[in-house]
Amino acid sequence: MSLKIVIFALAFFPLGAYAQCKVKNPANVDKVYENALRAVCNSLASDNQVSNKKFVLVITDKFKNPNAFAVKDGGTQIILINPPMLELHSKNFRSVSFVIAHEISHFALGHVQDLKDSDLKDRVIFSSLLTLSSFFGFTMNSLIDFVTISSAAQYSQKQELDADKFAVSLLTRNGYSKNDALYSMGLLQDISSSSSFNDFLKTHPNPSLRFQKIQSAN
Repeated sequence: MSLKIVIFALAFFPLGAYAQCKVKNPANVDKVYENALRAVCNSLASDNQVSNKKFVLVITDKFKNPNAFAVKDGGTQIILINPPMLELHSKNFRSVSFVIAHEISHFALGHVQDLKDSDLKDRVIFSSLLTLSSFFGFTMNSLIDFVTISSAAQYSQKQELDADKFAVSLLTRNGYSKNDALYSMGLLQDISSSSSFNDFLKTHPNPSLRFQKIQSAN
């Protein structure tokens, strides 16, 4: 990834005055990416339509293909994103704002169930998680833990499209452009036929449909 591109993009990220976004970086990506993601998260979470403005954004390398998703543990709002997703957006890093906006939108729209809710605790796959306290330190060794989290984070097709729509309005209200969303979705559309995209398609609708919906969004 080009640090010059990220540093240049960071200069154009609006600053959030009221949000509290913490970034955890167990993947050890360069600090400049931490700062850029924190700035994006803070600017978007400051929006008056985002009621809970506290987020933990985790950069994880525990799954290898481009992905990002949202989970909640005991009320803690967690956004996970991995280096391949950052790499995908590296030529126009400002466009990663759509990825973060999309995940924030899931929280704002009430899509994200708490992992500690009883209905989720009853799932067999949830038994391998126990708690996300160890997850924050990334002490878990098995990829099944991350598959579990990803499974718990799946939403309906309608919810994903609703999150896209909300994300576009979130971007445009806070100094970004719909073009940032279109650029991001164009990237995902370009790689949607590759095997590296299989994991992403398990939790998100087809990028072509999403691109069309974003293009027609007000």
